[in-house]
Amino acid sequence: MSRLDLKKQLPYLEVYTAGLTDKAFETTTLRQEDDFQLVQSYPYFIENDLCLVSVVSITGASGVQIRPDYDGRSLGARGSGLLLTRFSGGQLLYNERTDFENSVPNLMIKDVLAADGGHYIVMEQLFESAKSTATNLTDANAKMDYSYLNDGFMVAHCDISSGAVNWFYQIQIDEPDTKNDNGAYLSVLPLVKGSMLVLLYNETRVLNGKDGNRRRRFPIIEVISATGETVRKEPLMAAGVGAEYFQNIELDTSVIHQLDENKYLVRGRSRAEYKYGYLTF
Repeated sequence: MSRLDLKKQLPYLEVYTAGLTDKAFETTTLRQEDDFQLVQSYPYFIENDLCLVSVVSITGASGVQIRPDYDGRSLGARGSGLLLTRFSGGQLLYNERTDFENSVPNLMIKDVLAADGGHYIVMEQLFESAKSTATNLTDANAKMDYSYLNDGFMVAHCDISSGAVNWFYQIQIDEPDTKNDNGAYLSVLPLVKGSMLVLLYNETRVLNGKDGNRRRRFPIIEVISATGETVRKEPLMAAGVGAEYFQNIELDTSVIHQLDENKYLVRGRSRAEYKYGYLTF
């Protein structure tokens, strides 16, 4: 798989396939006829079949890049749709594009999860900004400050036999930025239970106390059915992270580890302090 960025041409993606004994490659181009670009292509496998899900963007430039406005939200690379591609035995089975009704800024694929003949595509609207702390712009090893913002998440459910997208579901949040922590609190932890998608993420709320108002990130669990309906959404009040006035440890959405079918290890953090716990179903 290679990305071509030729002079005076829009970048596009080509996939090369060959059998174990073949000397010649078959070439499949994923270039869009309307010159929409593939901002990101996420590879995964269905048994031995190579699959790609790509974020398609209306952005028209010789190189796709993030271009935020001053609040870091509205002018990043805008996702205009999804392109689902599948190869079996080196042959193209489908190359199916589905456009969104409205474009979505800063959209990147987080994970693809299989569930009962379909796939959940989990995406996030996570923006990263880097700023040098050096006073001299020519310093060779200048320290960088990184900050992150999140506007929400998007889920798509697709048919693996045809590449058709059955539905989209968008979760709007407004999480304040964090610095130099790889966006530890602003992403989403996805997992599948049966045919349903389970999402864990943070939601900032204001708590009132004797010392004034404090902002705390509440860990939220949201369960979405295979038909796109929310069957459960609530804060995990007994989780021991974030939901209390003096609780500085919040859910770290960069770490999850499955221990067995119904038990997961998750982590909370506050700067250099960590707290581990079990999520059970």
